[in-house]
Amino acid sequence: MKYWKSQLTLFSASALLCLSLAAEELSCEHFPGQPGLAKSSASQVSTRGPDLEVMRQQRESLFQWLIESQGRPASVSLSIPLELQDRIDLGLEDCADCEAINVDPRRMLVGVNKTVAHTVDFGRLPESATRGRGSEFAGGLARPNPQGLGWQMTLSSPEASAVRLMFRDLSLPDGAALFIYNNHGEAFGPYVGSVAGGELWTHTVSGEEITVAVQFFGTVDRSTLARTRFEIGEIVHLGPDFMLAGSLRPSPQSGNGHCSYNESCVEDASCYNHTDFAHIDDARMAAGHMLYSSGPWAYVCSGGLLADTIGSETPYFLTANHCISRGREANSLETYFQYMTSSCGGTCPHRSEFPRTLGSDILSTSSTSDYTLLLLDQQPPSGSVFLGWTSAEVAFTSGYPLYRISHPSGAPQAFSTHVVDTGTGTCQSWPRGPWIYSDDVIGATEGGSSGSPVLNADGQVVGTLSGACGFNVNDVCDSDSNATVDGALAYFFDDVAPWLAPDGDDGGDNGDDDGGDNGDDGGDPPGDEGSMSVASISLSVRARGPWRTGEAVVTVVDDSGNAVSGATVTGTFSGDVGGTSSGSTGSNGNVTLESDRVRQNSISFSFCVDSVSHPDFDYEPADNAVTCASN
Repeated sequence: MKYWKSQLTLFSASALLCLSLAAEELSCEHFPGQPGLAKSSASQVSTRGPDLEVMRQQRESLFQWLIESQGRPASVSLSIPLELQDRIDLGLEDCADCEAINVDPRRMLVGVNKTVAHTVDFGRLPESATRGRGSEFAGGLARPNPQGLGWQMTLSSPEASAVRLMFRDLSLPDGAALFIYNNHGEAFGPYVGSVAGGELWTHTVSGEEITVAVQFFGTVDRSTLARTRFEIGEIVHLGPDFMLAGSLRPSPQSGNGHCSYNESCVEDASCYNHTDFAHIDDARMAAGHMLYSSGPWAYVCSGGLLADTIGSETPYFLTANHCISRGREANSLETYFQYMTSSCGGTCPHRSEFPRTLGSDILSTSSTSDYTLLLLDQQPPSGSVFLGWTSAEVAFTSGYPLYRISHPSGAPQAFSTHVVDTGTGTCQSWPRGPWIYSDDVIGATEGGSSGSPVLNADGQVVGTLSGACGFNVNDVCDSDSNATVDGALAYFFDDVAPWLAPDGDDGGDNGDDDGGDNGDDGGDPPGDEGSMSVASISLSVRARGPWRTGEAVVTVVDDSGNAVSGATVTGTFSGDVGGTSSGSTGSNGNVTLESDRVRQNSISFSFCVDSVSHPDFDYEPADNAVTCASN
């Protein structure tokens, strides 16, 4: 399900994330490789994405147009400060007696999501706002302008290095559009359309202030106004670890590693070329730096574009399951491409200078081999590369060379090389086979590197970064004590083959076969295993400190009553909590979906299944034992 659409395509114009399990869990287990012939795909260069220079010009023009039509961002009318626990979570305060943060230690936390819950309903706009100098309305200012009628308000999250917004229940009829911008020349939009029951996550802008503008074009009637409304649900406060604000951008210093906030063993990718890795340029143009929200926090990870065997240029994107595994996380994704230094040892640049996409859907995900295959909602920029891949097993080939581009600690692209080590011990929950163990040779990975694809010497993806395993994982430069661990594509290939190899190709170059487009929805093949339906929905409430979240456990079965694994379920919460969530069923046919969180002692809510999809089964809602439930 797509929650929004945009007329300007891409953009307008520490603890190691890769922590291992405890050292005492080390063991040596052998898992055989997957049977059958290996499949593969060649890399391909994007020809559909927008041109970078055109996008830069669009953003500059958009900012100037907003200044002329809406005016400079107004003074702050709504300020959302951090609470003490937020400051502790972001490492801004020390508090021995405060509640410990409850997050996955393998993910790099860079921000907190603060509740705004500010509703704007233009059906209540006074007539006085449509003439003369306008009037104050819904915390902002509405007034006529040469294009029709404009409205703007400015929000602030003090001390933020950058901010973004989440809109809920957005309704923008024809002739109405939403924009965001700031005082630093950053402007994005128009966001248009409707998000009934869902969420729209905006682009990120630097600094602590963000201005929301709505523009009505032409003559505005009461009917159009009555259908224009939204809730500003959350503001994402990005802290100093996000390093987007100019004052927080340290430059590399001799002996201090890539950027000054990286460890000394982390290597700037701009210092390496094709003599070090023949396919390094392809890897650079495929790598993505990810910003997304999960629960009350914001994180960064890495990932990369993948090709398919029919040359469709469908924007498939591979990352780790421990980064993104839920539909709401995928929907919130903002992916930065070509985020690199301009030269070897060059200044670590602003993220805002680089192209990005918004939004994604989960196609397949599993904690086994720790992978997630996403379908990006937008095409990456022109010149991007969709990486080739191979399903050949490499986990048991000692000395096999591996190469990687990642974004350690959220830094611009870093380069590392590794060799498969079949003699090192394994962490018990990461057995060899489903995971690839290797030793670092050049460079290293840090928090923020998780999910980055690892490539072989032919430039083909063979896995995606899970973390590190060893006796000294807090020191990312101690390659003697630690192994780097990647989820093996060979192990999870069958789960992603419906998208990456829809023609069943045994391999070869997909660049010469136009093959047609396998569809904007990811190209799911029609069901051939019968039908499936919802067998049950179980609701519960989860408490996290003062926050309450609704949970729905949905069970999907086939027409014989057997559990269906790998079905993507999307559903909507209503009542005291809201939001649309999606996820994939496990081997027991169950998937747990979460609502938005609210700060109150008790909640009452309902949940309805909106859709269920699977590459091998047809969803029959008429056969559902239950479609909606209330607690």
